[in-house]
Amino acid sequence: MLSQSDLYCAFDTAPDTVVAFLTRLMAAESRSSIPHLADIGAGPGRLIPPLAALGWSVTAYEPDPDYLPAAETTVRNCPNVIVRQGGFEDLAEVDAFDLVCGINSSYAYLLSPSRRAPLYVLIACALRRNGFLILDLPNFPWIPDHYRAPVPQDGQWEGRRIVRHRQHQIDRERGTFTTIDRDVISDSSGEPTACTKVHVYAIVDHSTHLAELAAAGFTDVRLFPSFEARAPVPVPASRLISVARQGTAA
Repeated sequence: MLSQSDLYCAFDTAPDTVVAFLTRLMAAESRSSIPHLADIGAGPGRLIPPLAALGWSVTAYEPDPDYLPAAETTVRNCPNVIVRQGGFEDLAEVDAFDLVCGINSSYAYLLSPSRRAPLYVLIACALRRNGFLILDLPNFPWIPDHYRAPVPQDGQWEGRRIVRHRQHQIDRERGTFTTIDRDVISDSSGEPTACTKVHVYAIVDHSTHLAELAAAGFTDVRLFPSFEARAPVPVPASRLISVARQGTAA
């Protein structure tokens, strides 16, 4: 039986573009110290080995019990890497990181402004002065406004075929967008098996996101439509990659 971490990896994109984006960002800073990154919501840890291979230090937080053991296994032989169970709420370091990242929508799981506001303060304290907060988010309400029903996706893992059937539930009153992934796994030895994973995201428009960053003292905010993009844009489309600089004293 494939684990949820296996299914995550079967459909996740390679981390190369994210690694390249982060390294370009730090290269432009001309800092002499080795970068220290906090990867919040690290999933199975796919981003960590290529950064560790570049000499970066990484502290990974993962709250999901389906993904945490895989992350620990993934980074077992990586130097200067720590994996902790938890999420943004568990960030307790002060003046420790050059970058804090939430990749693959991890920050969108925080469903209310009352939960997000104090966490921006925690993040600002955890960052070194002029450090970066990078959040990879679904761009709401662009997605519901341009909605297209998902089609089945094909994947493979360890020689097994996986078909992902995705459903969405949009609740504008509650401000949530729910993704339900039902993965049907087939191999030559028996009947197909199915696994289901549910993700609930906050619907937050980019202007609200910018206002929340500003209220927490973040400055120099840039919005990118993807990790491949070399230049920021005024209003992204389906993805919102925000890069904000810590502008307050820790």
